[in-house]
Amino acid sequence: MSLSSRRGLALAAAATLVLVAPAVSFAGEHGKPSASGHGNTAPKGDGTGHHHGKKAPRHFTATGVFVSADSSGNTFTMDVKAGSRDLHRVKAVVMTVTSKTKFSRNESAASLSNLVAGDRVSVNGLRGPNGEFDALHVNARSKPAPKPSSTESPEPTASPSESDSPDSSDATPPPSPDPSQSGGSGDSTGGDPTPTPTATP
Repeated sequence: MSLSSRRGLALAAAATLVLVAPAVSFAGEHGKPSASGHGNTAPKGDGTGHHHGKKAPRHFTATGVFVSADSSGNTFTMDVKAGSRDLHRVKAVVMTVTSKTKFSRNESAASLSNLVAGDRVSVNGLRGPNGEFDALHVNARSKPAPKPSSTESPEPTASPSESDSPDSSDATPPPSPDPSQSGGSGDSTGGDPTPTPTATP
């Protein structure tokens, strides 16, 4: 083989390596998940449905009985009878009062200081980032008055009227005894009895 033929073969082999090497590299990298997200199935966020690490506020409702307010006026306590599922029949639930909280009592504007223990209250608001209950609207009604007892008191007995009592002026006096029928023995209404004459011996 001539020298020119050997050079031609060497150049052809070099050209083949130049063309094949990039293709092999591309094929090896193809199918790997890329950093740009192609083929990446990892869930977005933290997997809990929260974004940016913040818990979305959740609306809540509560209906029950007002118990008391703290001395600072920042919270109040109530016994919940109904409302959101996790608050149903829970006692001593603490509600937080904020600058956005609005109060009413018996259909009139009020404040926390107007509420009285035993008032019926309904609250709606938002849960805070730490799980506190931030009240937005608080509607209160005064405690209903107790119902009267069902036992009826006995009716008073009517006293006899003057017309039913006997009148002494209208009463007929009993008849007086007749002296002629007394047998001469005297009576309580007549005079002294007539003496009977005695025989002289």
